[in-house]
Amino acid sequence: MDNRKLSPSALEHLRQRAVESVILHGLTQIKACKVFGFSETSMCKYIKEYKQDKEASYSYKKRGVALGTGAKISSIQTDQLVRKMLTHTPDELGMNYTLWTSKAVHEYIESKYSVKYNRRSIRKILTKLGFTSQKPIKLAYERNPEKIELWLTETYPKIKTRATLSMLT
Repeated sequence: MDNRKLSPSALEHLRQRAVESVILHGLTQIKACKVFGFSETSMCKYIKEYKQDKEASYSYKKRGVALGTGAKISSIQTDQLVRKMLTHTPDELGMNYTLWTSKAVHEYIESKYSVKYNRRSIRKILTKLGFTSQKPIKLAYERNPEKIELWLTETYPKIKTRATLSMLT
């Protein structure tokens, strides 16, 4: 039986039953280990903790690495980064990029927060933040050469002259 996938509350309940079976009902620690799925080392530790702390020894803390541990930039800085990426393009921030690539994010973090990351780490951070890499389509599937030519020769020049005139006035 593998207890690692159980929730902390289920583990507390299981641990309590295992310790009670040894202390109150006289089950051997080895049999309790087999029945409840704990290692002999863990069972010995649980009994020892129960004898010292009684009921308080049953509580489990959240396992694993604490959130944000080992991060080079704080959660506030991460939030600022996401906000900038969603509201600005890199060229608006004085960078030589038009889109947010991992390289652009890497340079932005280094210049803004003076923190050096590996490029692979930047891609992991972006994935964790919900950004996925997108590959542009090389060629449209329903491409119409006549419409493209019409747009380039007639529509675009009109747009360009209107934009130039509006900038002058």
